[in-house]
Amino acid sequence: MRKVYVFIALIVAFAMPLKAQWVSPGTGYDYTFTELVSAADGAVIAEDAGTFRMVADITISANDGLTIAPDEMTIFMADQVTLTIQGSFNCRAHDTYVEMKTENSEHYNLRFENAIECNLTGIKFKYGGGFQVIESDVVFEDCYFVHANSQVTNAAVNFMNCNPTFKNCTFKNNDGAAISSPVNGNGSPTIIGCYFYNNDITNANVPQINLGPGAETTIRIEDCIVEGNGHEMSGGISIADLVGTGNTTVLLKGNVIKNNRYGYNQQGYNINAVIEDNQIIDNNLEPDPMNGGSGISIYGMNTNNIAKLRRNVISGNLWGITTIYYNDVDLGTEEDPGCNAIFGNHNDAYGADAEYAIYVNAFSDIPAIGNYWGGNDEDFAESVIYHRPDLGDTYGVVTYSPIAELHPDILNLAVTAEANPQLSHDYFGEIDAENHIVNVFIPEAELTSMWLYAEIELPLGASSDFVPGEAINLAEPVAVIVETPHGETQEWTIILGSDWNVEEATAEAAKIYSNANSQIIVDLSCENAEAEVFNVLGQKVGSASLNQGQNIIETSGWRNGIYTIVVVQGANAEVGKVIVR
Repeated sequence: MRKVYVFIALIVAFAMPLKAQWVSPGTGYDYTFTELVSAADGAVIAEDAGTFRMVADITISANDGLTIAPDEMTIFMADQVTLTIQGSFNCRAHDTYVEMKTENSEHYNLRFENAIECNLTGIKFKYGGGFQVIESDVVFEDCYFVHANSQVTNAAVNFMNCNPTFKNCTFKNNDGAAISSPVNGNGSPTIIGCYFYNNDITNANVPQINLGPGAETTIRIEDCIVEGNGHEMSGGISIADLVGTGNTTVLLKGNVIKNNRYGYNQQGYNINAVIEDNQIIDNNLEPDPMNGGSGISIYGMNTNNIAKLRRNVISGNLWGITTIYYNDVDLGTEEDPGCNAIFGNHNDAYGADAEYAIYVNAFSDIPAIGNYWGGNDEDFAESVIYHRPDLGDTYGVVTYSPIAELHPDILNLAVTAEANPQLSHDYFGEIDAENHIVNVFIPEAELTSMWLYAEIELPLGASSDFVPGEAINLAEPVAVIVETPHGETQEWTIILGSDWNVEEATAEAAKIYSNANSQIIVDLSCENAEAEVFNVLGQKVGSASLNQGQNIIETSGWRNGIYTIVVVQGANAEVGKVIVR
């Protein structure tokens, strides 16, 4: 029987620092580092132009603030000094970076206590001692956290009883976790567009993102990369409520979680997670598969541990999905198929290089309709699903039929104006599925070069030799090989034509495009019409009644991708495609 990970959940006391060397008077003043040179009783020293050295503890009191001015670009921190923020702290370095750092054998501390209006943009924090964020909804944007040691806290940023925001930040080569919260507090961070690489370099038994119970709002982890670098005890993401103190909701969406000990662990009581559109791949560093290595592990102390999985790729892990004890896991229903691709998850626990798409070490049944399991027949699916028929009557059963089949198709091809400045429009391929040809028509007047950047969309789980981000020469037909995990391959041909004017073809009555906010715009020349919007699977995702002039169709909450819009006016129908980002 598969064993569970050991999850280290720290109860953090957040010990108070020693008495500060200088405490601001709390009179409502907003200081800069330049002003602290004269105001802070020698705690800050000016060095070269734009460079300062903080040599003693400073507390910015409630009502006061600290702002990094545009010309204050480097702040050296003496060994073990603490900057405590009880008021506000702001930095708006959008065009360049401010560095707060110390020598690599030293450390400094940054502590937020009941702080308000703390917005930090464009700071590189180097060699800190781990920052403490206590009851302070700090916003970090485009910040770097590198080489933080674990002398004060167990993470580069440790927060408690608050909801911090991390947007487009980088956490790299830190001793412990990147972001952490304790089991004796509640907090729901927003973590969007961040890059986590090679954290937990001390190889402790912690993940790169290590969260305790959530608060009233949702924990959001979206569009991030969480990548390990060979430390076999370092996991990807873990969210745990081990004592039932919270009521945690989670959105895990659009992330790449790879090369860790495990991918995502959800453990304890009262957690409700939506897990969608993630790539959870090659999390296989655990040397003993009986101790971990799952792409996703759901360990519930009761059935209030809930997880809904849709459109995820789970591949190359020791185990695909493991469910333990009690839970309420939804991998797909007849009304709402899972559309997950779960394949190629191998280990030697119960046989040489056996494949485990899902292992149900739990009492709860699991609906799992409409997923790809590594092959296009249900016998193969049964062979990689370990549940009641394999393990005994006390274990849950997985209902997986009908499965989703996977074939080596190209769903869409786009040549966008964003990637190709020579173009004034986005152009889309016409798919000839019978002959495996993609025809791309671009007016000759648009082409200053035949080298173009294109994007192709494949079915979830398929791969190709098409290299994203590289220009292709469309002067000649381009061959692309598409392959499925079960070995089915197909050669497709991309052919460029330049005798078709897109504006004329997309309609005399309606011009269809998307704007910078990814809203769909329909400029209608007739009095009224009806529009329907379809995704790449042919599913209708929206509709609208249109009036003459400009019409806006909102796309908030939609998946990124290519959408087809059908505009119907009387007996006439016009079709366009747009990209939603």
